[in-house]
Amino acid sequence: MDIKTVLIVGSGTMGLQIALQFAIHGFEVHLYDVSQEALDTAMDNIDALLDQLLDSGYAQEDKDIVLKRIAATTDIEQAARDVDFVNESIIEDPDVKGKVFAQLNELCPQRAIFTSNTSQLVPSAFADKTGRPDRFLAFHFGNPVWEQYQVDVMPHPGTDPEAVQVTVDLCPKIRQFPIVFQKEFPGFIHNHLMKAYMKAAFEIVVDGVADFKDIDRVWLISEGSMPPFAKLDFMSIDTSYQSAKVAAEQDKDPFAIKFAQYLYDNFISKGKLGVKTGEGFYKYPNPEYEQEGFIEKF
Repeated sequence: MDIKTVLIVGSGTMGLQIALQFAIHGFEVHLYDVSQEALDTAMDNIDALLDQLLDSGYAQEDKDIVLKRIAATTDIEQAARDVDFVNESIIEDPDVKGKVFAQLNELCPQRAIFTSNTSQLVPSAFADKTGRPDRFLAFHFGNPVWEQYQVDVMPHPGTDPEAVQVTVDLCPKIRQFPIVFQKEFPGFIHNHLMKAYMKAAFEIVVDGVADFKDIDRVWLISEGSMPPFAKLDFMSIDTSYQSAKVAAEQDKDPFAIKFAQYLYDNFISKGKLGVKTGEGFYKYPNPEYEQEGFIEKF
């Protein structure tokens, strides 16, 4: 199957990155959202991100050529027209996801493969609701897409192996490395690993052992990569909150319950969602953890 046109559902932090990744690599992209304001913001962010990727050499085509490949729309019929591949990045709610896919099932060509960028849910949780469970699987990107370039390919027991293979074959065309799951696994690999170190970092803060900035300092000095609380900001705090809520409600996970409440009280209720709102644990642009003096280098 030759994939030429993709539909990205949801224009938030991940949706806009995935749309840009496909466009940079020559695909025609339909970017759909129910909110025109959200789409306008997404296109502004795509424009700024593309400038950065052109400056770094990651993207090499003319800026206007890349941007013309992205058609943003609030018209779901127009968005679904003649697409070969769909990837969804909306709220982590299986009922909401299922309803959106059911609507798309009536509008998209039968050849189209449906995928979800869900970061917590297994695809079987809403596969039947998509209308084409045999052509549905999870296709979960890292954040940011061009740096965390592994992509999770997670079929459910009813996924047609051909759909899995088409999805795997797509990965190198968008400069992503596929991690193919042998069975469903809630939380995926990177998120499962991250949950462990985020839990440890969060427990230190809640127990009053140390300030979150000192935890990030320890991480920067010892590991040298983006520290835990900066990563929460970058991922968008509302995304982490939704994931924690799902774990709290479905698994009754004590940590998830405490984590969700902490994020709500300190950030969600105050509109502080991380990088995308200009403030989370840190203020943006130019967050404190990137500034000289946050850690000493000897």
